[in-house]
Amino acid sequence: MCIRDSYLSQVATQQVVLYGSLIILLLVAGLLLVVYKSLRSKNRLNKELFKQKQQLEEQRDKLEEQRDQLIQLSHQLEEATHAKLVFFTNISHDFRTPLTLVADPVEHLLADHTLSGDQHRMLMLIQRNVNILLRLVNQILDFRKIQNKKMKMQVQQLNVVAFVRKIMDNFESVAEEHNIDFLFQTEKEALNLWVDADKFEKIVFNLLSNAFKYTPNGKMITVFIREDEGTVSVGVQDQGIGIAENKRKSLFVRFENLVDKNIFNQASSGIGLSLVKELVEMHKATISVDSRLGDCLLYTSPSPRD
Repeated sequence: MCIRDSYLSQVATQQVVLYGSLIILLLVAGLLLVVYKSLRSKNRLNKELFKQKQQLEEQRDKLEEQRDQLIQLSHQLEEATHAKLVFFTNISHDFRTPLTLVADPVEHLLADHTLSGDQHRMLMLIQRNVNILLRLVNQILDFRKIQNKKMKMQVQQLNVVAFVRKIMDNFESVAEEHNIDFLFQTEKEALNLWVDADKFEKIVFNLLSNAFKYTPNGKMITVFIREDEGTVSVGVQDQGIGIAENKRKSLFVRFENLVDKNIFNQASSGIGLSLVKELVEMHKATISVDSRLGDCLLYTSPSPRD
């Protein structure tokens, strides 16, 4: 009886060991399966990461290539712009002397009171166009001076109301010829600012030239001077075709012509408003534009009055 019990006890022990071993083997097999799957997943993830890395490197190489191309294009654009300015400057120097030689005799002829009406009108037409060419020549030369930092400020206290009225006189005949209502709005007859008279005259003249260039017959152009908390704003508002919103940022970029010249048969050098911006900033002031279809507002806000 004791032998039988001992045998059964050994069998039971062996069964326990066997079952335990099977459980351990199953656990080890499960663990190995988990490890295997983890390794496969890790390998797959590594391959995906490697592939993504390659894609990122390719994108980086493309971006660097595009950056290099943009830098190269930027350099080429700067060189082309510089070449334009050099060319225009050289041509301007060549043009200014003969234009001056034409302008002086015309001015003397206009002083002759024996001229007939037709002769006087023709001479006035010649004088007007010579002055336009001279102004364009001087704009280019001024632009080069600003670029080379050779333009100096000669500031004086100026009654901007009277000064602007005087500039507007130059456009009265053009306004009458094209049936344009040419208005001046100001709340005060005297507002003194410290400005460079020559440069301020060029600012206002260019703003008016731009307004008259693109304003159809029978419309209106308004010049205004406003004072708000010690800051004076001088502006020109016209009823022209306006400027598209996506082109306003380029309005003051040199050599940019934002309007199709065929609309009004008006060519543009793309220098006037760019020069205006430079001259305004020399006064420590700002210039901005607000435009919509059929309307355009350009104004400059000089520094506060002293």
